[in-house]
Amino acid sequence: MDNLSEFFASQIFTAEVKSYSDYYPFGMQLPNRKGVEGDNYRYGFNGKERDDELKGNGNSYDFGARMYDPRIGRWFSRDPLFQYYPDMSEYNYAANNPIYFVDADGRILKIRMEILYIPRFRVLLKQNSGQENPG
Repeated sequence: MDNLSEFFASQIFTAEVKSYSDYYPFGMQLPNRKGVEGDNYRYGFNGKERDDELKGNGNSYDFGARMYDPRIGRWFSRDPLFQYYPDMSEYNYAANNPIYFVDADGRILKIRMEILYIPRFRVLLKQNSGQENPG
């Protein structure tokens, strides 16, 4: 081993897991897929605070502007900005697409991930439609 390899081998860090949870896309916790050190950890899906008093353990989250029920993927109250989304329900979470959108505070939708533009894919689409023949 050279000096650099010996240095990195001596700097190994092992993380101590305090909690872990697995969730369905709308935020309901998967059965038997969680672990918490201690009983006082009060955060869950998307790092939001759980409100276990309202609907039971892990069945509602406080997003700031509104409360959320992950079992049905709906808010408990109307969207305060519903006039900007006239084609959607006033109670839906992340436009019913929690993989693509995120609603971090219960008000404004944000895109979770960007779709990459791949020119070659576009050329393949044109080739399949008969509009372009790549040379």
